[in-house]
Amino acid sequence: MGVIFLISNKAFFYYTASSLLFMSLIALACGLALPETWMVFGAIAGIIGSIWLFRVAKRTKN
Repeated sequence: MGVIFLISNKAFFYYTASSLLFMSLIALACGLALPETWMVFGAIAGIIGSIWLFRVAKRTKN
């Protein structure tokens, strides 16, 4: 039987945004180290998405 962790909506959005930002920065570094244009574009989209998620988390009540 698994363990269920209950977290608030705000904590969920902050965790998701920080994870997405971390993965996007790693993808950006790899995309710049290797000349991979698609990885750089995906990383930029992830950074924009994480900024949006941080704004959502800031506006979330609980």
